[in-house]
Amino acid sequence: MIRGTVQSVLFQNPENGYCVLKVRTEQSEAVTVVGVIPMCVVGERLAIVGRWTRHQSFGQQFEAEFLERLMPETTSEILAFLSSRAVKGIGPRMAEKIVSRFGEKSLNVLEQDPMQLTQIPGISEKKAQEMSESFQKQSGIRRLIEFLTIYHLPAQLAVRLYRAYGELAQEALRDDPYLLTDSYYRADFSQVDAFAIALGVSADDERRVEAGILFELSYNLGAGHTFIPQDKLRAATCALLELDGETIEDDFSLVSVCNGRYYGGGFMPVAEARMDDGVLNTLVVKKVSRGAFIKFVGPYSKGQYYKFPHVARCVAPKVVRIRSEKPDIVTCLDGECITSDDVTIRLSDKRLNFFGPAGCDCNRTARDI
Repeated sequence: MIRGTVQSVLFQNPENGYCVLKVRTEQSEAVTVVGVIPMCVVGERLAIVGRWTRHQSFGQQFEAEFLERLMPETTSEILAFLSSRAVKGIGPRMAEKIVSRFGEKSLNVLEQDPMQLTQIPGISEKKAQEMSESFQKQSGIRRLIEFLTIYHLPAQLAVRLYRAYGELAQEALRDDPYLLTDSYYRADFSQVDAFAIALGVSADDERRVEAGILFELSYNLGAGHTFIPQDKLRAATCALLELDGETIEDDFSLVSVCNGRYYGGGFMPVAEARMDDGVLNTLVVKKVSRGAFIKFVGPYSKGQYYKFPHVARCVAPKVVRIRSEKPDIVTCLDGECITSDDVTIRLSDKRLNFFGPAGCDCNRTARDI
């Protein structure tokens, strides 16, 4: 790692943030640094992690992989930073006036109390506000780069994100990290997915599934395919996202989602269901005649669904999603009934605490004693 101050910007690509810099290290060595460092300016202090390389034409260079951007601290560093025209409305002469007046507090005044700048002849309230807004934009991009770096995302994303969302970029990413899968950002799906998971997005989150489907469609389109069968798309997406992905399509009379053996009225649809096994034992019952269903109810209430293999099937997923073409799904939760066309049920780990005597088993009931 090297630490130092940017002495000059030899090259800068405003589109992707790639720079060639001359950096004066803390050991007073002049080092050529290359890499993606968006909107880098003279006077900026950097802590850079990377590796040494040798360019055929330009010799030894330090290639930046990760970095921390540090604001100038000394008056000479602040003067160099402001003189670089990084802040709109401030050139070398104005920089001298500001630093002469406020010294090491110059940047704090710019960001937090810009009206103090009006003490300097030639700076109106409007101009002071414009200077402050320009400086805050610089600071916002720096904070965004730091945020991206923490999650090992490319720093060049900061430029496009800031253009699209401004100061709300971090908020937008936390709300939907998969916005980075848009072709505008050119971000790698695996990196975006790892970022989303790190932010707490669940494996079966709708945003993740949708992004996975769109990625597979885009990938196949890029490979020259104009059509992909639904089952192949589902299988490819599930493999990409590491989901089990089983889909059961049919007309059903009843779906019982169980995280325990019993529910209201003493019904025990799935005897093997447990509260602490991490799955939702789900019994799906095909649509049958009223007479056939009445015959099924008795064994169903005793956990004997297996006697009707042509009618009922039990699966044990971690998440259950039920969808219908019409809003005819009636979901009953503790006596409350809700009608909709899309229902998702998932376990919430360790959300309720139960207290009981020593040796108490959460899977036993009064019926078992």
